[in-house]
Amino acid sequence: MAASEVITDNQAAALPLVTIGMPIRNGDPYFERALASVLAQDYPNLEIVVSDNGSTDGTAEILARAAATDPRIRVFRQSEMLTAFDNFAWVLRQARGLYFMWAAHDDLRPANYVSSLVASLQAYPEAVLAFGDLRVSPVLAKPMSTSRLTTKRRGWDVCQGCVALRSCSAITSTDCGGPTRSGESRSSSMPGGRTCR
Repeated sequence: MAASEVITDNQAAALPLVTIGMPIRNGDPYFERALASVLAQDYPNLEIVVSDNGSTDGTAEILARAAATDPRIRVFRQSEMLTAFDNFAWVLRQARGLYFMWAAHDDLRPANYVSSLVASLQAYPEAVLAFGDLRVSPVLAKPMSTSRLTTKRRGWDVCQGCVALRSCSAITSTDCGGPTRSGESRSSSMPGGRTCR
């Protein structure tokens, strides 16, 4: 989306919904900045699904403030602590978007990150994954650069997948989109009643 482009609510609703999943536990002091980076995306049809896994720092307060002012945020606080794997899987099951991506509590991205990835996936319908260049910074100095298209079918590297925008149907039919423990296979029920192995 160009910065000068004005999108009406009807036009935004016509675009594919993108779900950004944020499983979190004790994300302070980085989480507020990471959430602001997600909320600043210029792509107009987003939902942000956050699962607070029993945080004991300021994370719950940050989420309450943000959700009170932005209807795109859906916050869930787990009543019992989940494993990290189960928290990721839980977030994915809440997704309503055609496309899905993870966002960690300490990730930053430029404002056109999601719109660039959606444009790439729409330009190449055979692709199931688009991701941007990754830059690791110990102090969260700068956001990642914008996207480049990479087409992956199956067996792709999980680290690259963590910062990727993926078709939800590709997630549920291939790798479940969440973390795996080294050497383990898994089977879990995903949205739409599909089973992922």
